[in-house]
Amino acid sequence: MDRLAQVFLDNGTAIKPVLRALVDSPEFAAAAGQKVRDPGEDVVATYRALNIKVTDPPNTGGDDHAANAMLWQAGQIGLTPFTWPRPDGSPMDNVAWSSPSRMLSSFQVHYALAGSWYPKKGIRYKSRGSWVPRYPIRYDELVDYLSLRLLGKRSTSTLLQACCEVVGYRPSDRIVKGHRLVKWDMPFVLATILDSPDHLSR
Repeated sequence: MDRLAQVFLDNGTAIKPVLRALVDSPEFAAAAGQKVRDPGEDVVATYRALNIKVTDPPNTGGDDHAANAMLWQAGQIGLTPFTWPRPDGSPMDNVAWSSPSRMLSSFQVHYALAGSWYPKKGIRYKSRGSWVPRYPIRYDELVDYLSLRLLGKRSTSTLLQACCEVVGYRPSDRIVKGHRLVKWDMPFVLATILDSPDHLSR
């Protein structure tokens, strides 16, 4: 903090040099993945990870539109944006957003979005089959591929185990066209990856 203050003073109180020094600092690099996402961040990150497209809401009668559903989903997880009642702003610490009830609520939202079940209006989801890069593919290779797409990093052995247990597959199982993973089980796998600590933090 003192170093950034000195950069601020050394540059005639200009903000750009301070921001550059902040981004270049080892503390900034070390902070990646250490902040638990708040409810709004969780919802937005989930829509982005699943490549969900939301249209502009209508001027009237759009209560059930996806743009409004996003607000309700954030509220379900713990806080609707811009509703914190005090002027100090909502909590920015990890403890406030790490309760069991928050986790369960996040899991419900992840599963609903991964399954393309809610919301339904003003939204376009990827098809289940479009998550499979090629056929045939081993299940462990698919989990690794999905982890890269959703989390930006390769699957760990723990994540692979969770993805195996949630659908009862073995890592060596071959996924072919028409496999029940594509027909029925893809939402379970996508949601399991989104429920991991790597998605719930930033």
